[in-house]
Amino acid sequence: MQYKRLALSIVPLLFIFASISQNVWAAGEENIPIKNAQQSIFEENRSLMFILNEDSTISAYDAAGKNFIFIRRPLPGVQDARQIIIGPKGSFIGIRSFIAGFTSIKIFNIDTIISGEDIIPSASYLIENEDVGGVLLEKFSDDEKSLFLVANNNVFVLSSMGDMTQNNVFQSGEKREEKIAVGDIPIIIDMDSSGHLFILNQKSESVSIVDLSKKTVAATVRVGSFPKNLIFNTATKKIYVSHIGSDDIYVIDPQSASVIKKIAIGGDPVSLAYDKTTGDVFTASNSSGVISIISPDFQVRGVDLKSPAYLTSTPLTLWYMQRGHLLFVLNRSVATLFAYDTAASRIVNEQKTNLFPTNIMGSEKLNSLFVTHSNADSFSRVDARTFTAAQIPEHITTDELFFSRPQSIAIDEDRNRIFISNLDNNIIAVIDGNTQQPIAKIRSVNAPQVISFNPATGKLYATSPVDNEVAVVDTLKEDYPVKIIPVGKQPRVLYINKVTNRIYVSHAGDSTVHVIDGATDTDIRTIVLPAKSFPLLIQGDEAANRVYVNLYGKGEITVIDGTTDTIETHIPVGQNPIWLRPIPSAHRLIVSVEGERKIAIIDTDTNKIIQTVELSGVPYRIFFDERTSYIYVNFRRENKVAIITPDTSFSTFTLLQEIEMPYWGQTDARPYNMALINSKTNFAYFTNGRDNKVVVIKDELDDKGIKKPVYYATILADGFVNFAPQAAPSSTGINIYFYVISGGILLLLMMAYGAVRKRMSGSV
Repeated sequence: MQYKRLALSIVPLLFIFASISQNVWAAGEENIPIKNAQQSIFEENRSLMFILNEDSTISAYDAAGKNFIFIRRPLPGVQDARQIIIGPKGSFIGIRSFIAGFTSIKIFNIDTIISGEDIIPSASYLIENEDVGGVLLEKFSDDEKSLFLVANNNVFVLSSMGDMTQNNVFQSGEKREEKIAVGDIPIIIDMDSSGHLFILNQKSESVSIVDLSKKTVAATVRVGSFPKNLIFNTATKKIYVSHIGSDDIYVIDPQSASVIKKIAIGGDPVSLAYDKTTGDVFTASNSSGVISIISPDFQVRGVDLKSPAYLTSTPLTLWYMQRGHLLFVLNRSVATLFAYDTAASRIVNEQKTNLFPTNIMGSEKLNSLFVTHSNADSFSRVDARTFTAAQIPEHITTDELFFSRPQSIAIDEDRNRIFISNLDNNIIAVIDGNTQQPIAKIRSVNAPQVISFNPATGKLYATSPVDNEVAVVDTLKEDYPVKIIPVGKQPRVLYINKVTNRIYVSHAGDSTVHVIDGATDTDIRTIVLPAKSFPLLIQGDEAANRVYVNLYGKGEITVIDGTTDTIETHIPVGQNPIWLRPIPSAHRLIVSVEGERKIAIIDTDTNKIIQTVELSGVPYRIFFDERTSYIYVNFRRENKVAIITPDTSFSTFTLLQEIEMPYWGQTDARPYNMALINSKTNFAYFTNGRDNKVVVIKDELDDKGIKKPVYYATILADGFVNFAPQAAPSSTGINIYFYVISGGILLLLMMAYGAVRKRMSGSV
């Protein structure tokens, strides 16, 4: 308890110091309207776009007047901000920040932010980061008196108004919050007009119906497998829930708290939108690229976009313009925007966006659509009548950094070179693994998704789902020459057989595998897979000369004979196989199956499943440690990993334990995207696309042989390398700002600790 009091005493001081540091940090860039936007949100009443910048400042663009009304405005006590949300009336804005092991929620009156005078929060909260499923700001109440968020398997009800002094001035400081226990890993909130919240709980696969007047859960409704989204339809007064595990939509009557209809959709539906007049519901099936329109009487008609998407990180996103009866669909995987006229029942526009778009939102009043991009210095405005697009601001100057949404990793172990792809540009960064210093930038294809290195030839291969291309980089030459190979639709993952020098590329857009001859770097063969099967990961066994492809949309593993490049068989494994890990020496293939929360173990000699291991969470990545033969599987939206151990003959597999594990358990963009180990140095590299950095750890083991990662360094986007105290410094040194902040925080900690000690000793 004493430590908790100490932490709570220190946090306000850290907020003050962080605000001062932030203002100093941003002072040299005050003329840039948007700086590495983290999130943008549109407020219809004022026609304002609010942008949360990387430095935790706020910019505001007047979409009606077509000008910025303020840029890069710092807010007191806000640092390391992660999320913003605006009330339906446009009176309040909520900001979620992170500092010193706590999540800070601050609510501001928007008028004070716009005026720039006396900006103080109307309410302020601290929530301990014992978060299960993360902390998310979800929704303001219609009257904006309350802000709802989910964390720690609770829904928190936060008052927007602080305590008032006698002079009618809001008191500063942290307030107490009300919380209501709901299901396991709540992810989405919606509400009706009569004071009921509807919370979708992903892990417990349920919907909690909360009566706000009583601050209790009035009912819990079980839903289908792996739910992803929820909306309350104000026209039909029904709740709609999409599932990728059961490939359907559940319709719930909130009055009776029961499921009244299950609508088979297929193709992994996620996003939901609806027409407030007709009650029609729209959902996007990602692995098939089909939009389904569900009428109030539950009739379904489909629109085939012929453009599937990877639903986990870049799902099809919907926004419906009520006035024009236009459904806008953003395929983030291929940076393409579609406009579907629901009255005419046809696609009326299709256009490319800038690289790696993150969201769409719009204005009924201005007949405009806005396309935002993560870590960008601009956003796009699309006229909903002419579909012409404009970039805002029109002219931007950006520094070319080593990392801009870093994603995939490849390693040349012999020369100790690490290659990092970036989704927001066409750059592959080269890192010297001896110093961890970035040393070069290779221009390849746009938004390189996955990269893979062939040590036998020194060639690096990169896929571009945006442009349907594969880049080949000769890394043995100093100027890194690049050859571009046109391939099929949405190339995603590469597998290189170093023995045969053939490269296999999965294509999600047209359900094929293309074979590239590594000697000539030409596309020599196309292997056709089942239609709309969304082939994703691709791995292989060089000794057996077999290639394995997971058909995410079909629930099968396809086995390809590498000698003839023909399909040998299909192995059913269950709904949504997401990851593959061959263990060639044991003749085993390990498959994680999202929809059924299990691991399937396949005997690659017989192509039969010999065992399944049930897990408590949704499995994702698979890591195999050859030192111990332990298999690690991380979970979606959790920091846990499952540790699975085989017997000596790899005939029986046992779930040893499920534990929280830093780094390895955080590779679901929480915060890490991809990870790869250099087996010769035992350094593991983790990309962090959210914060534009790469983290380096030592892949150590504890006394039981379980992974015990040890932090080594952080490589920042501008090339600075911050090392752990015991690690050798980079040749270019550590960022001096790191020293200033660290020293200041240490001083504040010492001062706060002394004050608390004095107070405690005086009370004895």
